[in-house]
Amino acid sequence: MEIWFRDAITKETERLADFSLRTNRPVQYLIEDEAIQGTFEYRVTYTDGTVQVVEHDIKEVEDRHYYRPTLLAFAERYKDIMEWRSGQDFRTKRLIERNSVGDRSAYGRLHDMEVVMESFLEDDLENTLELIEDGYYVDDLLERWIDVEASRQALTPLILNLVYVEGLKANSRIIQQIDVTFEDARTGLHAPLTEYLSTYRASVYFYEDTSVEGMIHFHINYDDGSEQTITSDKNDGFDDRNATFVGCFLHYWQVMYEYDQKRDFWTNEPFLCYSSYYDYAITSFTTEDWDMVGGKSREAVEARFGKDKYDESQSPDEQFLLTHDFDAAGVIAELQDGLYFDHLLERWVNVKDSYKAVRQLALELMNQ
Repeated sequence: MEIWFRDAITKETERLADFSLRTNRPVQYLIEDEAIQGTFEYRVTYTDGTVQVVEHDIKEVEDRHYYRPTLLAFAERYKDIMEWRSGQDFRTKRLIERNSVGDRSAYGRLHDMEVVMESFLEDDLENTLELIEDGYYVDDLLERWIDVEASRQALTPLILNLVYVEGLKANSRIIQQIDVTFEDARTGLHAPLTEYLSTYRASVYFYEDTSVEGMIHFHINYDDGSEQTITSDKNDGFDDRNATFVGCFLHYWQVMYEYDQKRDFWTNEPFLCYSSYYDYAITSFTTEDWDMVGGKSREAVEARFGKDKYDESQSPDEQFLLTHDFDAAGVIAELQDGLYFDHLLERWVNVKDSYKAVRQLALELMNQ
């Protein structure tokens, strides 16, 4: 099977994998981008020599399987069927862990396989669990009976690129430099953001001052020579926490850095492990901290915090799991490969080689 994309504006046609690599964005983001219009074309060759061509608009949505775009629904359906039949993660072939919350694949995805299959078979008279267990199902998109196992070799590259975006990961980029500028709506002046922050006692007051209006421009330079610019209104909250784009970006990278490197993001000092919380308090507490626990004594500290050993990385680890509660295991698996998908940049990034540029930006902005 080959999938091609035909641009509605340029009329040019290219392989979907090449299109995704050229834009460095997963298929789901291309589908969600309102500026991209066009048609997917499936070119399928069967073992009997017959060829089938199926087309659908990039914005066409499958209304039955997860409400996902038809292309991704096709890939997800095949992956789900293979995992349900084998009990193994499609990518790693490791056994899928089963628990009371759901089935967690070895790659970190959490779902209930039985619920997935029931959703897949809803109002479907041709497909049954018995037939699928025997290795056959009717695909809605192709409208053909599919031999599941016999199709695996041909479909695996497609699934790895669509579901696991292996191609994009292999083409991950390194952030070499980030510059942030502010375009003042009142004066028209466009200058480094640090110049505006320097006039405030703390950078947070700049964002809280709604009388200052304008656009924040985020300029990223990558190691392959490509550039990216993202713009957001200074007074618009970027997410449900009403955070700024810059603040949200730095928060995620700080949390990731401290979990991954076991070092403080700002000082770059390694996290230490103490034999007790009191030993940690002796080296870290301020006068105000001691006042809060009722005196500089081991008894007062142990009464409040216990006698167990204290690892400075414990809190950052908990913050990481909280920040990535939707798929922490998946993000951890990516970090082990040195990769991270930044949802704000919509790019796969080589993490360890990008830390320097991100920390440099943070120190420049927060030292104001």
